[in-house]
Amino acid sequence: MIFIIGGHYANGRSALKTSCSFEVVRSGIKGHQKELQSVPLSCIPHFVQLLLDKEELKVNNLEDIKDNMPSTYQLKKEQEVASFYDIILNNEEGEPIRFFSFSIL
Repeated sequence: MIFIIGGHYANGRSALKTSCSFEVVRSGIKGHQKELQSVPLSCIPHFVQLLLDKEELKVNNLEDIKDNMPSTYQLKKEQEVASFYDIILNNEEGEPIRFFSFSIL
């Protein structure tokens, strides 16, 4: 589970970042929770916008996003992800507060 948290810096830049609060991996698989702390959402803008618009994102082959979401591609590639399915969770007011990411290595 990855939480979306933050606010805005004084100069107007977004301070929204990811915070990987929970990770489950199969025995023998390397976890990446530490690497996913404080990733600025501004570094993965296409991924964030698409996920917010559709409230879910299913990618069967990571190579399919290499050209249109290069930052997300690189982040997932470094984790040895082959495919993934992400969904948005909203609060009672319908505002996005976190997203779950299910990855297949």
